[in-house]
Amino acid sequence: MQFNSVEQSYSGFDAELGGPTPILGRYGLNCYVGGYSFSGNGIRSGSFQGVSGRLQAQINEDVQFGVQVTNDHTFGLNTQFQVLCDAYPDGKSGRWAEKP
Repeated sequence: MQFNSVEQSYSGFDAELGGPTPILGRYGLNCYVGGYSFSGNGIRSGSFQGVSGRLQAQINEDVQFGVQVTNDHTFGLNTQFQVLCDAYPDGKSGRWAEKP
């Protein structure tokens, strides 16, 4: 049995636009939509374009949660989850992130 693996670097760009959601934005929920375009040279040369969407929630002062979905013809539909925690909390309990 033989297995070949090829790594390919791509160059390109991605961009997104968004911000606080209309009603829940004051509680830390942001929404973003965007797109990307990449091309590569070499064994697996070619290009691909795709779309993305992302939700980012500031749970409290110390914790953020996010989910991102991307879709293109090369890698298909992908979902990523992120949890960001303050590495050095100040010792106080985190307050809920309601914005004035």
